[in-house]
Amino acid sequence: MRLGYTFNLVDKPWIPCVSKDGSIVELSLYDTLANARNIQEITDESPLVTAALHRVLLAIMHRVLGPKNEAEWRSIWNDGDPNIREDELLRYLDDWRHRFDLFDKKWPFYQVASFAVGNPSPVARLRQELASGNNPTLFDHSYESNEMAMTAAEAARSVIATQSFALGGGRSATIYTRDAPIARSAVILMRGDSLAQTLVLNLVRYDHDAEVNEPFAATGEDMPAWEQDSAPVPGPRVPNGYVDLLTWQSRMLRLEPEGSEDEPLVRRVHFAQAEVLE
Repeated sequence: MRLGYTFNLVDKPWIPCVSKDGSIVELSLYDTLANARNIQEITDESPLVTAALHRVLLAIMHRVLGPKNEAEWRSIWNDGDPNIREDELLRYLDDWRHRFDLFDKKWPFYQVASFAVGNPSPVARLRQELASGNNPTLFDHSYESNEMAMTAAEAARSVIATQSFALGGGRSATIYTRDAPIARSAVILMRGDSLAQTLVLNLVRYDHDAEVNEPFAATGEDMPAWEQDSAPVPGPRVPNGYVDLLTWQSRMLRLEPEGSEDEPLVRRVHFAQAEVLE
């Protein structure tokens, strides 16, 4: 019988942040956005995780703040003292809190609740730098037989990075695997003196007015993955818009939590190809 595992990313600490004094602390999604002015940066030992975390935060920012034009962006930038309207961002997180639980039985974050394969993969498969399957152990000398376990915070970061950076090649339980949206791309992050500045500097013009369609033409109602009421369908699809692209679900995933309810661990993950970026 499955225990009542829960790990809500809105409330639980999982985002590694560097404070102004240089110390590193893990914060919840709520605290990260609430204190973005006093956070120097988000960092992780994996640059893939670092890039992917920023994409999630930028999706939230665009969903709430726009900006539709340069004037709106300048208002948010506020001469380098960003006005990111924290109250609106936090209200948005409150509204969608139920979709940010990593182990929710109906809507597990960035996963598919009903998805299962006959032989789940070791959780190391979620990290490109770790050896799994027939991957060579050039720099990493771990082995699947070690049965490594991730904390819920580590698993959350790894799931997000996988959805952005998973590499294609070979057959999966659904269809042949294809590269995630930015697996073979260069990722450029404009950095400011604080996380708030960094986030604002990386906002683009976001307006899906029929005559504008920025940053590219919308093909439907643009919304992040956690707002969508249908699970990803394996196969090619055109993004509905920029926020849909930022939160693209390239893999069908489902974590298998174990251990105590207070401190769950993850050793296995159900893993297969999901949406393919057309």
